[in-house]
Amino acid sequence: MKQLRVRTLQLGYTIPAKILQRVKIQKVRFYANAYNLLSFDNLKEFGVDPEVVDDNGLQFPQNKVINLGVNISL
Repeated sequence: MKQLRVRTLQLGYTIPAKILQRVKIQKVRFYANAYNLLSFDNLKEFGVDPEVVDDNGLQFPQNKVINLGVNISL
């Protein structure tokens, strides 16, 4: 049984300081984090995913979470 999962992905971009000197900002960084983004497997054919069973044996899908943000240093 083969599977490939993208569990965590983080992308970010910091604006060059040379551009920010004009507006008197020290640093600006944009970022995005994603968790449980993609899953390539055939586990759903069997109706089972070992990562989503709780203590009572109930199955539920994993949450996909995407965070976007900006860090600004003055």
